[in-house]
Amino acid sequence: MKKNSSRIFPMTIEAMAVFAPAVAFMLYYQKISDIDIDAWKAHLGFVLALWGGVLLLRAAAFRILPAWGWSISIIACSAVSLAMWLYYSVATIGLASWGKIITWKILHPYVSNAAQFIDYTETPRSLALILALLAVGAVLLLWWFATGKHDFLRLFSEKTGAPVFYSTLLGGVLAVFIYFFTFLDSPNTYRKEPVSLTFIQEADSNDALKHLADTPEAAQKEAEARAMLASIPAPENRPNVILIVSDGLRADRMTPYGYHRNTTPKIARRIGEAAAAEPMRAISVCAETFCGMPGLLHSKPAERMNARALGFSEALQGIGYKSYVLLAGDHSNYYGLAELYKPADIFFDSSTQDKRFVNDDIMLMDAVTSLPVHMAEQPVFIQLHMQSNHPLGLRWKTSNWYQPSENYARWSISGRYEANLSLKQQELAGNYYDNGLRQMDALLDDLLNVLKEKGYLENTLVLITGDHGEMLGEHNVLSHTYGLYQPVLEVPVIFLHYGYRAKKIPSRRWISQTDLVPTLWHEITGSQLPSWLGVPLHESETREFLTFQQKAASGLLVVSGKFKGYKYWIDSERKLEQVFNLEDDPGEKTNLLFSIPAEQLNHWRDVSLRNLAATQGLTH
Repeated sequence: MKKNSSRIFPMTIEAMAVFAPAVAFMLYYQKISDIDIDAWKAHLGFVLALWGGVLLLRAAAFRILPAWGWSISIIACSAVSLAMWLYYSVATIGLASWGKIITWKILHPYVSNAAQFIDYTETPRSLALILALLAVGAVLLLWWFATGKHDFLRLFSEKTGAPVFYSTLLGGVLAVFIYFFTFLDSPNTYRKEPVSLTFIQEADSNDALKHLADTPEAAQKEAEARAMLASIPAPENRPNVILIVSDGLRADRMTPYGYHRNTTPKIARRIGEAAAAEPMRAISVCAETFCGMPGLLHSKPAERMNARALGFSEALQGIGYKSYVLLAGDHSNYYGLAELYKPADIFFDSSTQDKRFVNDDIMLMDAVTSLPVHMAEQPVFIQLHMQSNHPLGLRWKTSNWYQPSENYARWSISGRYEANLSLKQQELAGNYYDNGLRQMDALLDDLLNVLKEKGYLENTLVLITGDHGEMLGEHNVLSHTYGLYQPVLEVPVIFLHYGYRAKKIPSRRWISQTDLVPTLWHEITGSQLPSWLGVPLHESETREFLTFQQKAASGLLVVSGKFKGYKYWIDSERKLEQVFNLEDDPGEKTNLLFSIPAEQLNHWRDVSLRNLAATQGLTH
């Protein structure tokens, strides 16, 4: 009995070390992605086959190399289990951050630039090395204990006759080989199995735009837009267009919008010198890049997006523009995001270079410096995407204007809606964000100076905006991809002109992110394309409301009529409904839900839930 107990206990530890993390991860995966039993079977089958290979290796080592068997067993168990636990940790962060299984193409630049990634996390390299060594030591100790002298495989190897042992070993090897051959050869068999999605499936297989239904009405609108585009003559004296998008850019943290800190002095100076319109604020269509960028470039709210949409770059190429798309960050491998920006005569993002850290905006200086000198007769569209103020954006060591600060990205990986930050944490996060904002301001100014030297600002219209905002602890929410409060929706709209003279672009109190590209197009052509649903600022507002959504939340902002300035949104998952009068309550402190007439409230609710149903799979 004592001998059996001494063997069963280590075996139990081994089974728990292997399968408990797998089950815990799959439970979280199911919570985020609503997977079915097939994904469970596929992944647990993968784990079983993987550990089966480890068991076979251990058995062979004890039999063939008895003097080294224990060491080989400990190293094999440690290496495979450590890789599995590390994978689950990284995949959990991906699910919490983006609602998706992370792919190897996204991970690769971080792994290949491990030292820079450690610097980004603000962890001293020496401490990171010590922690890594301690983790490896702890895992080795665990398996030394679990595969000690009572290891059942050692006893099996020693006491089993050669014919039975080698037959069992060969059969096991064949079974494991057949499993992994099938796994690699037919990854679609394992749909939603996490490891296959990370290492085998193409990066854009999770591109939600490809899963949106192309209705006949949408297809007709896109066809009409392209037909109209083909008939538009190239306008005379076409200005260059420069679109600068800073990821996660909040209007209310910028100098021109009355922020108490001078976070964007150079943008403020440029507004004073070259404003083409009064600084405005736009409502983004959602709270993340994945839908914010098509909202901007395709001029569509989330519920009307489709995979065939005519984008701004394609439209400008249709009237003779060259298109240069220069992006900090890896957009190419982020679930097909880069396809939204194309076609492009020059395309650059972090995946096209290996000199800089993946989210280091200085790569944009490399890209802009490498552009050809501008030829005046050839109009150009330049799109820049910046990361400096995004939580994943690299802050340079000199970007330390506001202290104390701390990188809050690691705080926001729990996948929980409520952040529950202390006042101290809110200060640290706010300072970190503002440092990134000040860095963005300085680099943006430098980029425009280089473009000027190359001749790109001689006849040019510039738009500075964001794809979405950022929560910094307001309403107990941190970062983005959660909730629909104003800080995560409200982005700046700053039009500048250089050598380009036209009437000042009109302003409106409430505008949508979808209105910006139509406004630029109207400036160039004086027309509107039928598939774009935004309203140019040159035209009067005709909509009842602007719409937005994120995950299980959907809402609207009323822009005309009796309830102008009222914002409604519903979170179907959290069973939460809120109404705010943004004119009187811009901080969204007082929920007016019960003061709204039932008929009006039902109308807003029906619209929001209908829009939410139309976008399942787009916002995560």
